[in-house]
Amino acid sequence: MALGPLDGPTVRDLLRTGNRGVSGATILAALDRLTTGEGDDARSSVAVDAAHHARSIAAYLPSEVARLAHLVHWLGEDAPQPVVPVHGDLHPAQLVTDGEGTLTGLLDLDTVALGARVDDLATYAGHLATIAITSPHRAGIEGHGAAVLAAFDRAVDPVALRRRTAAVAIGLATGPHRVQERGWKAATRARLALAERWLDSAERLAGA
Repeated sequence: MALGPLDGPTVRDLLRTGNRGVSGATILAALDRLTTGEGDDARSSVAVDAAHHARSIAAYLPSEVARLAHLVHWLGEDAPQPVVPVHGDLHPAQLVTDGEGTLTGLLDLDTVALGARVDDLATYAGHLATIAITSPHRAGIEGHGAAVLAAFDRAVDPVALRRRTAAVAIGLATGPHRVQERGWKAATRARLALAERWLDSAERLAGA
């Protein structure tokens, strides 16, 4: 199949150069346009996937077994969510822009399926937070993250969003070992700490 190109920087490109990304409302509007076939099976949630990722991490970083078990327990039960068309792998490198904050397209639509909107939003937030850990543009990335999170909070349950963002962070914690990044143990622990902060945020919000 021959397809036309999507020209322009991705949101990740923009954030890497200190520029702003697109608005949360723009991302939500793009997701609203997704469609999928009727009768398709729904994707498993990122919360379910997190337990599998935690087992993988425990196998090659056994010093974190208790911490991982606590994280999975802290995620709680996977609460039912409305089933809608979802991107399935939504992160800043999937959003193509005109370089001025206007979204011009989405990449990797082969992952589109039925699922929970909160998972798409959590995947985006989790990737942003993970990128920020080591970026020289951390303040700008976190500012973009806070702005889109405010919009996402109005679209889905804020507590579920934070819990599932924690689940995404656990999944992303498998990355440093998978690519044999130098200092992968410290990088893995940094991502697990990120998951803990998201869960702490969820608990504070639930308590409020």
